[in-house]
Amino acid sequence: MATRTIDGKTYQAVVYPDGYEVPLSLEGASITIGASVEVSNDSGNPLSTNPNITRGGGAIDANTSRVTMATDGPMVTAVGTTDQAPATTDTGAFSILQFFKRLLTKIPTLTLSGTRLLVDNSGVLQPVNGRSYAATVNFTRPANATAYTAGDVVGTTSSAIHQLTSVGPSGGMVLVQSVELLLAVGAVPSGMGNFRLHFYSASPTAISDNAAFNLVAGDRASYLGFADIGTPADFGDTCWAQADYAGRQLKLASGQTSLWCQLQTTGGFTPAA
Repeated sequence: MATRTIDGKTYQAVVYPDGYEVPLSLEGASITIGASVEVSNDSGNPLSTNPNITRGGGAIDANTSRVTMATDGPMVTAVGTTDQAPATTDTGAFSILQFFKRLLTKIPTLTLSGTRLLVDNSGVLQPVNGRSYAATVNFTRPANATAYTAGDVVGTTSSAIHQLTSVGPSGGMVLVQSVELLLAVGAVPSGMGNFRLHFYSASPTAISDNAAFNLVAGDRASYLGFADIGTPADFGDTCWAQADYAGRQLKLASGQTSLWCQLQTTGGFTPAA
């Protein structure tokens, strides 16, 4: 761009190939366009012009052009000003800033002492517990070499129902992230494959070790689904299997912090006595 001095003021000017120049004012200056000047686009269609175009404040460079908007312009009205009060309803005419201020006033009503969050339209504030839990159950299967058939459950001499205690907040939701299976044996029994861990919100119908898994009608309401565990790996004196990021969300029964489960084998195998 070239520069020109007009009436003691310095302007930048755009010079077109045909030799015509259009002066552009520097910061704080203005250009007055006479009534006889016509501005057209590339198609020759006239464009409306404001006789007084003022360059707005701020730093000026070769790539930035600023135009001051009138304080009563539609864009300014839509955005709003910082001194406007928050909107009082969710509908009606108000600026963006007024609506944003209304959202800010709603935040304190969503929490109570920073510990409870309003999660539905009931008006009841629900506890949000971000803690993690870990529960372990240890059991010893019968001292025999009786083969398991695919689909059987594994338990003790008296029961194949296992209780996981303190797995979450009373009556709350639990997200199962990882399931681990440790076998205190020095080799993977012949034929052993994957396992499936079934979850219940209450103790299910009694079932014995080496019996076929059965989701009886009376346990349907408390059944919470399952997590699959892969075939154990031989780690010398111990066999180990794990399922990471199981992602199973479970609902604990009212007043309960425990889950009940049954361990089912998906392949037939013969255990060591």
